[in-house]
Amino acid sequence: MISPDLADALIASASAGRLLVASDFDGTLSPLVDDPRAAAPQPGAIAAISAIGALDRVDAVIISGRSFEVLTELTGAPDGVRLIGTHGAQQEGEPLPDNTRTDVVSMTRALAAVADEFEGAFLEPKPVGAALHYRNASDRAGAAEAAIRVGERFGTRVLKGKEVVELVVGEGNKGTAIDGIRRRMGSDATVFFGDDITDEDVFEMLGADDVGVKVGPGPTAAEFRVPDPAAVVEAIEMLLAARNLPADG
Repeated sequence: MISPDLADALIASASAGRLLVASDFDGTLSPLVDDPRAAAPQPGAIAAISAIGALDRVDAVIISGRSFEVLTELTGAPDGVRLIGTHGAQQEGEPLPDNTRTDVVSMTRALAAVADEFEGAFLEPKPVGAALHYRNASDRAGAAEAAIRVGERFGTRVLKGKEVVELVVGEGNKGTAIDGIRRRMGSDATVFFGDDITDEDVFEMLGADDVGVKVGPGPTAAEFRVPDPAAVVEAIEMLLAARNLPADG
């Protein structure tokens, strides 16, 4: 499932002085499911990213639109892996400003009304916003449009994902979060895996020495593509093996 070109790129990045390996969760380390509350990691995914994060001069990150608390529960807070929730807004569960909390409460109430209006839709509250999942809604287009109108009314950022509309209070995205980490850590190369529209912010800021891997179909700024989370596990394990090779190997 790994193309020869991607394999070459992964092996080359494994030789970087300091390597950052980062991944989205849903649709990347975890298969997409009809009910996001039932999501579970792809077999071997957490073990693989934890193992590579334990290596010398390697930093491992899982970044997600999920809240930090939910992401911690879904992943089991693996050793050697930094968790970042809410599209970069929650790094290691840092507290939010009081004014952000107030704005989020008002907006979430309005979005909850949309969830009540459209049968099958459900609300996912988050620390800096909320998401309306409409995959199972009787009127998916109507639910999405109503959620977008709430975002416009409150002046929040509107993120359109795979059958979900997320409203976020404040600035920042996955791209700025990953860029901030690689700058702080002094990463020489970054490998990033993602499947959704919000992951494009990361793909778009990667450089010539970095590797962006899009999971599944759809337009992307990533240079490489794999079909599913099982291939993501294979790619991380390939990185792990290459990084573990002796210097003359």
